[in-house]
Amino acid sequence: MILFVFHYFLFGFVVLRNGPAYMLFAMYFYYAFRGKKFNWVLITPWMHISSCVLLVTYFHKWKNYFKGLVLASVLIGAFFLIMKPFLASIDAFKSIVSKIDIYSKGMQVVGFMHILFFMFISGLFLTGFLLYKKKMLHPILVTTMLFYGITFFINPIVAHRFSPYVIFALLVYPFEEISNNKIVVLLNKFSILLFPIFIYTLHIAHKNKLFVEFFIK
Repeated sequence: MILFVFHYFLFGFVVLRNGPAYMLFAMYFYYAFRGKKFNWVLITPWMHISSCVLLVTYFHKWKNYFKGLVLASVLIGAFFLIMKPFLASIDAFKSIVSKIDIYSKGMQVVGFMHILFFMFISGLFLTGFLLYKKKMLHPILVTTMLFYGITFFINPIVAHRFSPYVIFALLVYPFEEISNNKIVVLLNKFSILLFPIFIYTLHIAHKNKLFVEFFIK
């Protein structure tokens, strides 16, 4: 239900390039959580450059994964700062460099819907900790939420692009059944709150589709 509400119109009308990358990552998360390989995720950088960041989860079974994650982030950041002038002169990288410059400047005013969406995803993650505790410390879950949280404070637009990874990871994780039936009933009742968000995503996707069609014509 959550997947349908948030991403049906988005994938169908707006993010036609990164949509397939999101789907491949969802399948990769599903198999990785169950100890199986899914190497098709390695082709996602050719679909959308943002998936390069999440490919670090491919090494989540490594004993020193989190130390390596910090080290890799520092090295990649330093490499980009050093190579930025050179990359900016190459046509193939100009678009990437310009987008990084734009997004790194942040937003002067953070929209209410961005804040609401951040609170919603954070709420999902905290609810998982309340219900499942240590099971939420899986490297893939922690990594996706960590990247989402960091990017939100840099630029909420970038965070919104990363949010599907977090939601998909939560949706396909093999949680045990909730033993408290009252919690299940309560969560089902709260699902009605997704309806206004469904209408909002329909409006936004329709508006973006008309915007694109206007420029194509």
